[in-house]
Amino acid sequence: MNSKRNIYVPTTAETQALANVGIASIGIIQSTNWLAEYTLNYKKSFGTDHRIIALAGYTVQTRQTESVFSESDDFFTDKLEYNNLGVGSNPRPSTSNTVETGLLSYIGRLNYILKDKYIFTGTIRRDGSSKFGDDNKWGVFPSAAVAWRLGDESFMQGLKIFSDLKVRSSFGLTGNQNIGSYSSLALYNSVRTIIGDGPVIGLVPNKIPNPDLKWEKTSQFNTGIDMELLEGKISFSVDYYIKRTSDLLLNVSIPNQSGYGSSTQNIGEVENKGFEFSLGLNNSFGAVKWNSNFNISFNRNKLVSLPEGTDELIFSLGRGESAHGHSIALPGQPLGLFYGYHFEGIWQSEEEIIAAGNIVGGLNRPGLVKYADLNGDGFKQNDGDREVVGNPNPDFIYGFSNDFTYKNFNLSIFINGSYGNEIADLNRIGLLAQPQKHNVYQQVFDERWTGPGTSNTIEAPLTNAGEWKNFSDRDVLDGSYLRVKTINLSYNLPVSSWAVDWFRSAMVYVAADNLITITNYTGFDPEVDLYSGSNAQLGVDNGAYPKSKSIRIGVKLGF
Repeated sequence: MNSKRNIYVPTTAETQALANVGIASIGIIQSTNWLAEYTLNYKKSFGTDHRIIALAGYTVQTRQTESVFSESDDFFTDKLEYNNLGVGSNPRPSTSNTVETGLLSYIGRLNYILKDKYIFTGTIRRDGSSKFGDDNKWGVFPSAAVAWRLGDESFMQGLKIFSDLKVRSSFGLTGNQNIGSYSSLALYNSVRTIIGDGPVIGLVPNKIPNPDLKWEKTSQFNTGIDMELLEGKISFSVDYYIKRTSDLLLNVSIPNQSGYGSSTQNIGEVENKGFEFSLGLNNSFGAVKWNSNFNISFNRNKLVSLPEGTDELIFSLGRGESAHGHSIALPGQPLGLFYGYHFEGIWQSEEEIIAAGNIVGGLNRPGLVKYADLNGDGFKQNDGDREVVGNPNPDFIYGFSNDFTYKNFNLSIFINGSYGNEIADLNRIGLLAQPQKHNVYQQVFDERWTGPGTSNTIEAPLTNAGEWKNFSDRDVLDGSYLRVKTINLSYNLPVSSWAVDWFRSAMVYVAADNLITITNYTGFDPEVDLYSGSNAQLGVDNGAYPKSKSIRIGVKLGF
């Protein structure tokens, strides 16, 4: 993958940091990812009752990414844009970087089938990752599963209701290496400073080493039933699972006295358990055929434990200017709980502030936000005034697909959704109050405080950035939604009657994506998750581009 990004901000634009100077930058990234897989398969039958299927393999994968970035500003002309960085009178130091990771795996699987009714499966893999400490690079992850085709037993043959019935169960261990490439090593950053009469370039440590860093491990038990009834017209499956993840890979804040801000560590244990249901219908009504499938999942998670002496962990949410939200991890509670202040309206007067037992001044001024003083110290926005203000974990998620066929017409509809989850809309922090040079919500102009009694929802225009960097329950919104994800209507042209040998098939169609979304969420898109790979930072909306509605009209031809 090769990519290049050219940016030029003209002198006619005002930015947050620089005004009317012209800013140009060029960034180049080259990434190479290669994967080699070598597998050997073996199949053998012994008589009519016994079969084995075996697999052994070896895989290796590496990724190398190189990047270069260069920037200059203070251009006297906009004509050249980014095509000549040397025209800028204030060139910035160029930067370059290279990152390389590797993964080596040995894999094996053995299936044994007895009488086509009893199925046993065992797997094992040994993975080695370059991301971990020297003594912990390797992890071994086995699993085992068993299935019983109960519907094929003789004592079930008399029951005409089941056309298929299977019971299954499995247990296994998996590993996770989703961390930075060099998280176990001591890292350095370049620094520029002035010593004596001239500039000096050096290196300073910016990440503490952790040679004990190792694989995050998840053990999971699953059991379920699959059935078909009425000659396949109805299918149903139910699963129950429970999984525990130990040695969680988390970026943890450490005391500033250490000289570092955070460290990637293996800490804590998390449990997830729940049910999944799936119901399918396959029916015909005259010339109309209808296939549908509905699935719903209920998951409950909780933090089982933290290291001894640690009562809680707090994680930053967001990026850039809106990186002011937090989540908290508490033993016995779900992961990802939003942690912030409790919004109580807008201070209307100094008398109100004094009557509440607070001191006038700082952030306690008429027109500014009123937060609950949970620790009763008379000062706002300190750690003692924060609490759990939301939960990103849904009560359930679901999907519903339907496929209708009538002669040469076909209509398919897919709906999905989530219920009971909340979203940390970090966009609101800036778009409601941030005193910077960009757009804000129309609500700011319609509802902001201009004097006593004028508003209890939006604060007065702010005078400095320190007044708006407070994440509260005002920024936590209902994230439940139902979305018509796709609709596709197609018509198969009767090519067989055209007497044209070189036409095999022809279809015209019209399709729509994300056409309808029903939600109370006032942000851009309820189907958002900035940190989808994180266990502790869920349901965060910080400027992610929303899924767009689209309508497509097309023709498919087969020859």
